[in-house]
Amino acid sequence: MLSTLGMFLVPWLTLVAAALYMILGRHVLSNGAIPTMLILANLPLIGFCLITGTALVAGSEFWGNAAVAGVNSSYWLVWYLLASQVPSLPHTWASPVAVWKPAANILVAQFGLIVLILGLTLYLQSRRRNFL
Repeated sequence: MLSTLGMFLVPWLTLVAAALYMILGRHVLSNGAIPTMLILANLPLIGFCLITGTALVAGSEFWGNAAVAGVNSSYWLVWYLLASQVPSLPHTWASPVAVWKPAANILVAQFGLIVLILGLTLYLQSRRRNFL
């Protein structure tokens, strides 16, 4: 699981660093887009953790494919919920400074969810008796 996560994190961190460079270094977007960019960048990481955890724990190709289908078809719903339930996020995109008040809570919840998914995966994997 750690090697799989590491292989995902290399391109993911590269893309996040490139996005931050475009905002902070090249000034393509204003600094107010940073919190929203980080929240949206964490969605594929959470999806990857869900898919990996499901594939490892279930040990079945069906459940792995079901997790891929479920995660890939749910991004629009999460984007919609973020835009509708946290209306200050889209309104701060054009701000010259990053507004972290609602975004910090969402980021903490996202990282907590990642830790929960990975911890639950490790726990359930350790309880398995059959690895074939």
